[in-house]
Amino acid sequence: MTDDIWLIVNPTAGGGRARRVAAIASAALDAAGFTSRLVEPTSAEGTVETAAEAVAAGVRVLLACGGDGTVNCVVQSVVGTPTALGVVPCGSGDDIASTLGFPAGDVAGSMRLLADAIATGATRQVDVGLVVAGDGTRRYFVGVLSTGFDSAVNERANTMAR
Repeated sequence: MTDDIWLIVNPTAGGGRARRVAAIASAALDAAGFTSRLVEPTSAEGTVETAAEAVAAGVRVLLACGGDGTVNCVVQSVVGTPTALGVVPCGSGDDIASTLGFPAGDVAGSMRLLADAIATGATRQVDVGLVVAGDGTRRYFVGVLSTGFDSAVNERANTMAR
């Protein structure tokens, strides 16, 4: 039997907060009778691959523990599958989590919402966009798609020291 829930954590999200929160969340899920697995990929590509592995293994719920980038990586693998995506907001902005109704800055509140949804099997569908590049590369997105100037600013900001 596969694990019910995989927590895919970006260990650097939120200045390392995501790693701490994910460990607490995993222990809480296990104590509630779920079987969970905590996974820490080392790159964005690794996050996409790990999410795809979980979906292929029949994991019921994937929890993205991190920020918007972590959610985006996991979305690539869950679109169109029966695997549900949950968000544990542990990033610096957490715009996607806020848009989906998770309390901003309130990880405990978000975990209560997720635990209730997992226990009852409650899910909802959200809109997802698809971008197809000139070379045929396909990427899904939720929240915001940035191109041009705002994309260049974001790329530069991601390489700067805080």
